[in-house]
Amino acid sequence: MSSTNRFRAAAGRLAALCACAFALAAAVTAPVRAADPGLSPDYWYAGTRLAFDRPQIRSGALAVASDDYGLGRFLTKLDAYLGYQAGQNVLVVTAADRRTIVFTIGDPHYTVAGVTQVAPFAPYVDGKAVYLPFLELARALYVDPVADGKTTVLQPQIAALDVRTENRVTVVTLRGGSPLQFKRLSDAADPNVSIAFLGIASTLERERTIDGAGLKGVSISTGGTPRNPTTVVNFHAPPDGIHALAPAESANALALAFAPAGIALGGTALPGAGHATVATVPLTPAP
Repeated sequence: MSSTNRFRAAAGRLAALCACAFALAAAVTAPVRAADPGLSPDYWYAGTRLAFDRPQIRSGALAVASDDYGLGRFLTKLDAYLGYQAGQNVLVVTAADRRTIVFTIGDPHYTVAGVTQVAPFAPYVDGKAVYLPFLELARALYVDPVADGKTTVLQPQIAALDVRTENRVTVVTLRGGSPLQFKRLSDAADPNVSIAFLGIASTLERERTIDGAGLKGVSISTGGTPRNPTTVVNFHAPPDGIHALAPAESANALALAFAPAGIALGGTALPGAGHATVATVPLTPAP
């Protein structure tokens, strides 16, 4: 082979290697781009459109900056807050019920209250902000995306029900993705309690048996529309049962205490309607 031909063959091989390297680099960097209105759904939360300053699309999912004004408004409505300083590798979001959602830059794995989950992409730095997978963060805060025509409604959920029985008193705590506004459907003298939560849906199991003092079970039903959901929770108590509003850790939680007749049960009377707030009157210890 002549020297000219050998030079041409070597040049061809070098060009092929450069093309492969360029394609690999493009595959790594291409997923990040500014969000196209045709690709990014129209998000609504709490009756208003949720607009972001400079959203991006990565791996087909919506990425929102940690310093985005729209994200800040969203977190404020949920009584959650975000902690991040430029140069750090970890970003922490604290929910209203004090659960932490921890993201690590460059790692698609994140934790919700210590439980590891996987996002469509790893958080990344762009400028002074970290871009996060928005819908994964929303779900971790008990807010689910629900299709409503051409829009996506970010629907808060009652997503946790905790039961604790001690000294013949059973305390049931419901935790949601937004402040719990409720209306009592049952009569004040009825041992069974029926409550409707306005503007919130539920991902909880529909029927739950409870072997506790003063409470036999809980049933849950959800109706309404994606933008105006209503969840009804029925607490099934024995005929001689009593109940009261118990202390809760945030406005996103509602705690009810149940006990058999004759137990000294403190707390406050459950109002006919209102917002779930942190109760200031503690439960009287049962004998």
